[in-house]
Amino acid sequence: MVRKTAAALALVMFAVCVAAGLGAGNTFSTILTNALFGMGAALVVGLVVGAMAQKMLDENLAAVAKKPPADGNRPAGEPSDAEAPKAGVKV
Repeated sequence: MVRKTAAALALVMFAVCVAAGLGAGNTFSTILTNALFGMGAALVVGLVVGAMAQKMLDENLAAVAKKPPADGNRPAGEPSDAEAPKAGVKV
């Protein structure tokens, strides 16, 4: 996910730089140089943002996995706490 995020951001930045350079009437070498530098900068930013997003996702999934399910999310056939027999009570 990290590399995909970085690559997508870098390609978008490259396209934006090329379009801006063409609109400004720059030469081919200037457009390409600026677009490559922009793409490199966006790749670094995308790697950082993607790593942060991956870390947040991992932490949230770990928290959800530890959290016990609420009564509405119990599997079918499993009694709720109110229906379960108490310890020491004969049924």
